[in-house]
Amino acid sequence: MSRASTDFKKRVEKVFEEAFPEAVVDVSSGYGGNVHVVLVSKRFNRMSEEDKQALAWDVARGQLAADELLRVSIIFAYGPRELKAVG
Repeated sequence: MSRASTDFKKRVEKVFEEAFPEAVVDVSSGYGGNVHVVLVSKRFNRMSEEDKQALAWDVARGQLAADELLRVSIIFAYGPRELKAVG
């Protein structure tokens, strides 16, 4: 199992930080060199899960090359209110 390169993780992180400047963005290594992305942004408050995923994946599709996009395994998108409700 190979880990995602630091350069690729930084690239993905930059893409989401530019799209969501107020967000907390975490990009971690996934299986086989892929990455997992966690986004926490006020923009996701009161959005449906479908809408949050559509927005996040639209950003990924718009900014990453096809081969890079294939290396993004999952994107978790949360509003701060969701995290407060859990805690």
